[in-house]
Amino acid sequence: MTLSEKQSETLRNIRNLEKTGQRRFIHAAEAQDLTKLGLVEKQAGVGPSYRLTARGWQALEVAEERLSVLVTL
Repeated sequence: MTLSEKQSETLRNIRNLEKTGQRRFIHAAEAQDLTKLGLVEKQAGVGPSYRLTARGWQALEVAEERLSVLVTL
């Protein structure tokens, strides 16, 4: 699976929100493709809120793992 730059950014934003507990409005249009891919799901509550699925967390872990292999400091 290959994500666009915008999809990757949205996925990271959702992850960061979950980790820090901060609120950022995620437009339904932004998360729609990620929802179709099974990477995020709409969370019940006030306003549009999304959270990562197990598959979404796994996708981020794999991406970060690959990036760490490609980037040596």
